Amino acid sequence: MNEFNEEKIQDERDILNNRACQFAKEGKYADSIKLFDDLLATYPKDRRARENKITVLGISGRYDEALALYEKCLAEVSLSITCRISHVNLLTYMGHYKRALQCRKLIGHPPPMTYMLLGSLSEDYKKLESFKSKSRTMDEAVKKMEMYRSQVTGGSPSDKIPRFISLEWAACGKRWQ
Repeated sequence: MNEFNEEKIQDERDILNNRACQFAKEGKYADSIKLFDDLLATYPKDRRARENKITVLGISGRYDEALALYEKCLAEVSLSITCRISHVNLLTYMGHYKRALQCRKLIGHPPPMTYMLLGSLSEDYKKLESFKSKSRTMDEAVKKMEMYRSQVTGGSPSDKIPRFISLEWAACGKRWQ
């Protein structure tokens, strides 16, 4: 008789997730994404695999795909605060300022143990929030940010790439940059 062994399944998921993360650390992004795809084909609701795949898509420069997966995950499952912060950073990086402000507002005030993760918000997002605090409307803040980015950075984001935080590295105090 074949018994359902949830512990064995969790071990398998952990092994695959860890292997995919190791590929990413080694710069083997395509291998990492393929392994996450395989894992998610078997376990489509695995939040950690989804979040880590988003991170790898982002650090490999596949920003549109990362953003699409964020949006899909937001509609289907709850995401960790670390993933939500990475989402805000990516939106800011891509120039979706209004959506970034809205998504940051949805994070709310996290529990004290995770509050320090808000320090991982990108410099561009912090500048956007500064403009928002000095503006009457969100549209005014967005225009100020667009002008800032145009005049100060020549239209490019200040941050070289968005800050992505993954569960594996956030726990160790490390951050993808």
